Amino acid sequence: MKRSRRSRAKQPDRVPLAFAAAVDSDWVADRIDTAANDPGPKRNGDTLNVLFVCSRNQWRSPTGEALFRKHPGLNVRSAGTSAQARRRVAANDLIWADLILVMETKHRERLRAEFPRAMVGKTISVLDIPDDYRYMDPELCDLLERAVTQVLSQVMQRA
Repeated sequence: MKRSRRSRAKQPDRVPLAFAAAVDSDWVADRIDTAANDPGPKRNGDTLNVLFVCSRNQWRSPTGEALFRKHPGLNVRSAGTSAQARRRVAANDLIWADLILVMETKHRERLRAEFPRAMVGKTISVLDIPDDYRYMDPELCDLLERAVTQVLSQVMQRA
């Protein structure tokens, strides 16, 4: 059965999935190459993009995101390195971030191992906050506020 022009025009354009994936990976690779030449954190306009990272994105990094969400001059996100994370870190998160704040050294090493190209030229700071706290635990909030404020102060001095 032959279709009329009219019926063909109504059908949406279909792009093969493999092609769509290739386009996305090319875009990501281009952004990664751009990030590789980046000398360090910079203000994106009037804001700094900060990514908080822990293992499961359950307690520490979401607490950091919540504490600094309304901080002037910051855009914040959080993610986890574990396959069981509520929100798993992706290459796009690393490309987006001007500053990456990890809770432990193992998180930095995992990011470097899993996303070597996306991590080139990125500023990353280890906060040394153990997985001993629940979400918004007052002691965790205090540790995060002190550690992040110190890192942000150093970053702003370099900018």
